[in-house]
Amino acid sequence: MPNVQPFESYAEKIKDANLSRTLEDNCTPFSVLKFFIDDNMVAEVIAQSEKFARDLEKKNSTLKFAKFSTDEFWTFMGLHLLMGIQKLPEMRNYWSENPLLNCPIFKEKMSRNRFLEILRNLHFSDNEFPNPNNRFWKLGTFFPDLIAKFRAAINPGEFLSADESFVGYKGRLAFKQYIPSKRCRFGIKLFVLVDVDTNFVLHVIAYQGKKTQLLGETTNLGFGGAAVFTLLEDHFFKNHRVTTDSWFISPNLASILLQHGTFLIGTARKTRKNMPKMKGKIPKGSAETYSTENILVERFSSQINFVKYNVKQNLFF
Repeated sequence: MPNVQPFESYAEKIKDANLSRTLEDNCTPFSVLKFFIDDNMVAEVIAQSEKFARDLEKKNSTLKFAKFSTDEFWTFMGLHLLMGIQKLPEMRNYWSENPLLNCPIFKEKMSRNRFLEILRNLHFSDNEFPNPNNRFWKLGTFFPDLIAKFRAAINPGEFLSADESFVGYKGRLAFKQYIPSKRCRFGIKLFVLVDVDTNFVLHVIAYQGKKTQLLGETTNLGFGGAAVFTLLEDHFFKNHRVTTDSWFISPNLASILLQHGTFLIGTARKTRKNMPKMKGKIPKGSAETYSTENILVERFSSQINFVKYNVKQNLFF
């Protein structure tokens, strides 16, 4: 949750009474985290991890895994978060005796061998029931439950934003992306829907190539348009105004969202299908307007600043 504004400014957007109480009564980052990752979700992770460990024991009797408790799960997760704050060359370095690398809290909370043992056996789903149509099946019900918790927690405001996000990752992964223009070039691409007023994540879709989970009725929108339409599935007919960039936007997307009681705003590419035909350049500081019954397109010269941003794509819905 963002900290830039006091809770009072978000109170009217809170839909879940339990979240409202969590934010008001002795609110801590851990209490907010436990609201979204509840005891049932943790119990499922523990059960699947222990089942995987038992399966390994059957193959190799030397691999013994002690019972995995809820407190131990949160300790393990907390140490993982600390590794993102204080970065060392190797995971084992966090338990090193070298004074240049020493991190006492890791030794105090959990032994190195136990941490690596949990990491080796950590599982979210049952390997006996794979889903070939969803590469995220390894996350089991954890990821869908987490997104559902976010979606149900607040009343979104008028303005929503749909965009892509990139999570850095260099390990072995079938759907890992390589985007040379990004600062972190290797990782997982996500399509994210956010409430503009609170920066609260409402929905996330993981990019999986052809297996990306998108609505089937969006075949005429292109991949980007279909991603936006799927993100908004639970927010139709509420008069939301959705902002996005030129990779997603098109007249077809604007039309179908309007049919679902949702408005679209953003920059567009003039090469998109059904865009108005535009010839030549326009003088500096001027604009051209194109419209149909339901869609307005403004063409600006590249020298105009629109809402404090220099519009390099010279079209605006």
